[in-house]
Amino acid sequence: MPQARITLVSLPWARALRSYMPGCFDDFIEFPGYPGFPERKMDPTRLPGFLREVQEQKYDLALQMQGNGYIANSLVAAFGARRTGGYYLPGQYCPDRELCMVYPEKLPEIWRHLALMRHLGVTVNNDRLHFHVPEEDSQALRELLKAHRIEQPYVCIHPGTNAEWRCWPVEHYAAVADILAAEGFQVVVTGSAAERERAQHVLEYMHSPAINLAGETTNLGVLGALIRDASLTVCGDTGISHLACAVDCPSVVVFMRSETEGWPPLDRIRHRLVCSISGVTEQMVIEEALDLLHLARAPYSGPATGISAISIFHQASI
Repeated sequence: MPQARITLVSLPWARALRSYMPGCFDDFIEFPGYPGFPERKMDPTRLPGFLREVQEQKYDLALQMQGNGYIANSLVAAFGARRTGGYYLPGQYCPDRELCMVYPEKLPEIWRHLALMRHLGVTVNNDRLHFHVPEEDSQALRELLKAHRIEQPYVCIHPGTNAEWRCWPVEHYAAVADILAAEGFQVVVTGSAAERERAQHVLEYMHSPAINLAGETTNLGVLGALIRDASLTVCGDTGISHLACAVDCPSVVVFMRSETEGWPPLDRIRHRLVCSISGVTEQMVIEEALDLLHLARAPYSGPATGISAISIFHQASI
């Protein structure tokens, strides 16, 4: 719907998505938090102003895509849009029976959102993630690599996550990194400024030299460029795994106790999921990493979806 004006309502960090998803959003409104949302503590002084700002837009349609709608539906209904679509749980509040659908628990996250689009009558013909890296961020990466004397080929190790229970031990990441260094790759450890200490612990456990860039990729675009140009990324169940898919960097993703139906990459050829009830071992990750690097040396004929093709998604979401 190119004629539609689209506003994204989200957390402060998502404001930058307008630069990395050009043409997708026209406006941005910062979400001040709401009771029950764990992502941000509510600022009660800002909530009335937020609702007033949203209501003044007199939207034709508000889409609730935060989750199953148990908490969010009453809030989004208060936006005052002419119609409201999104997800709801059976037996719980549903703002619009025609435009809302029951939350599809068993679909991968990407397919959940595409199922909503199909429910609204939008044609779905692509399930690939995409992340646009602006040229200024590519230039910033070149300067960063030059400053640290990092040359290709290099691999990225991302040991941090936003939850401690998702963290694979740093000594395991270090063991994997040593094997990759022995294969002739420079090792770059990534993360946010808050994760720099954890990244440094990986270097301390390693026997090979590595570079700690945690906190030095100044924005999401520079980080995206760094991952894009890497030969491989090894990470946990975190946003970096989705970024690797979006910039088409092969990856090995370690799942600890996370839900493995909704969040792993769809392409299980270039992006490997490693999980085990008895615990993920270093050798399991090393084997997948080396196999991916071997695969990368072969000619690439386009994305392959290890779960299924988009046509199967059409059947699964009916």
